[in-house]
Formats: sequence, C-alpha cells, structure tokens
Amino acid sequence: MGILSKPLSRGAALVGVVAVGVAITGSFPEKQGIPTQMSQFAHLLSTAFVVGIGDWTTFVFGIVAFKTLPRQTFGQLQAKLFPRYFQVLTVSLALALFTLRGQKQSSSKGNAQMWVLTTALVPNLLNQIIIEPATTATMNKRHKLEKSVDSDKASQDTLKAQPAYKSVSKKFGMLHGLSSLANLITIGAAHVHLWYLAGV
Repeated sequence: MGILSKPLSRGAALVGVVAVGVAITGSFPEKQGIPTQMSQFAHLLSTAFVVGIGDWTTFVFGIVAFKTLPRQTFGQLQAKLFPRYFQVLTVSLALALFTLRGQKQSSSKGNAQMWVLTTALVPNLLNQIIIEPATTATMNKRHKLEKSVDSDKASQDTLKAQPAYKSVSKKFGMLHGLSSLANLITIGAAHVHLWYLAGV
C-alpha cells in the first residue's frame, strides 16, 4: 500500500494542496485568477454540498437509521458511511475556501468568511483523520465483546457489568461525543457562511 493509503497522509496531502491553492489565488489581483462566474458557481455549489449533505446525514438519515436498525447494524452502517461523509465535506470545504476570493465582498468580510470556513474545515479534518477511525475501532471492540457471549438478556447484562466492557463503552461514548460535537461545529460554521452568502 502506498503512503497516501493512510488517512493521516491523505489528510496532510489535502491540507497541503488547499494551502497552495489559497496562496496561489490570493496572489492574484482581484480581477485576475479564476473567472468570476465559474468561481462563484463552484463556491455556491460546494457550500450547498456541505449544508445539504451535513443536514441530511445528521438530522434526517442518522436519526431514522438509529430508530429503525438494530444497534450493531446501525453502528456498522455508520462505520461505512462516515469516512465517505467526512471526505466529501473536506473536499467541499476546501473548494469553498479555494473559491472564496472570487466572491463579491469587501476584504474585511472576505477575511472573516475565510476564518468561518476554516472553522468548519478543521473539526471535519479532525473527525476524518483521528476521531472517526478511533471511534469505529472502539465500537468494533465493544461489538466483539458482545458477540463473545450469548445473546440472551442475562448474558448481556453480565457482560455489561464487567470492567472491560465498561471501559470500552466509556471510551466509545467519549469519542462519539467528540465526533458529534466536531460535526455540529462544522455544520454550524457552514450555516453561518450560507447566511453571509444570502446577503452578498
């Protein structure tokens, strides 16, 4: 496997590309660089992706799936979904940052929105590279413990009283809470930027 097959390496490479892109576009005078209409379209589309996919996954799909599927099945589904989810949000937010300079705005507002989009991107990168993989690994450990005993209620209750299971469950709860908080920060910042775009 190549070095870019590792999540940390992919994240670092993406950050490097975004940084170079922002530096290049930032070096052009206002009327040069990416054509204005193309830049505005790409910016609106990328922002719409973040808000639309973020809202749907967090507030509609996730809740319906949680209420409908068995807990372990729901967990396995989320483990497959969320790496792709965070990747899509990272690319969309990177594109939004890359095309921000093409928007009609004052320099002060542009700088403020750069920080807003960065506030959205950083927690999502943390989720993609660190928090989500750790959460999934911990969830799989808990599932393995649950499958090591019979599925009847008495056996499961005995398992849940064991220190090893309590420790894994506590760690999973902490990581899941951090992941959810980071995701809400990303979505919240994206909505702040969408509000700004509505007034441009």
